[in-house]
Formats: sequence, structure tokens, C-alpha cells
Amino acid sequence: MFEETVEIGGKEWLKRVCEELEKLGVSFEAEENVRIHVDDIVVQIAEGGDKAFSVSISIQLPPSEVEDLEKYVDSFRKALTIASRMRSGELAYELDTSLPDYPFLYIVRKYDDVETLVKELVEALKSVG
Repeated sequence: MFEETVEIGGKEWLKRVCEELEKLGVSFEAEENVRIHVDDIVVQIAEGGDKAFSVSISIQLPPSEVEDLEKYVDSFRKALTIASRMRSGELAYELDTSLPDYPFLYIVRKYDDVETLVKELVEALKSVG
């Protein structure tokens, strides 16, 4: 069977990720990177050097006065669930306090293989969907 391959911006990995996200029916944007929206969480997949891929899960942290604590707790739980289901990648945490009223936590996974990334991403998104 012959299957036509269509590249998005010359990036086959991007096409592969988008196909799976469309099957799942999740909200996402794809240009140079892929940005997936899971409630208040953004999961971004970007190509790094040496054919590596970076998955960054970003969540806004509460300000000093919290009105809706449950919203932040739920976002944090979902972000950690996604990160924990993506087991193969190297794990790192980054804190961004450049805007004091809008601090963000980034949970980052690095992958060398797009197929492993896609498989674990799909499983992770299903677990919070």
C-alpha cells in the first residue's frame, strides 16, 4: 500500500504528532512547535538540537493571595500526571518568576525518539482527558 507523506514546514515529526492529536480530539496549535491545551495547562513540544525533542508542561502558580486554590491544585495535579506518564524522557523543572504576579512552573521532558514521545504523550493525555 502506498501512503503519501506530507510534511508540515519540512518537519515530519510535527506531522506525526499532529496526526495523533487529531485522533484524540484535543485542542492544539502547530507551527514551528506544537502547543496542546489541557484546561489551564499548556504542553509544548519543540525540536531541540541533535534531533532531540523537548516537552514543556507549563502551569501558572498561584499569586500571594489565592482566591480559587482548587483551580491551581487541579492544574498542578494534571501537569504532574502528564509528566509522570511520560516516563522515558529526562526530567527537569524550571521556575519562571520574571513576571512576579504571574509565576510559572515548567516541567520539562527531553526525548531522543519521536515515536516514544508520541506514544507516551498520547497515554498521558488520555489519562487526564
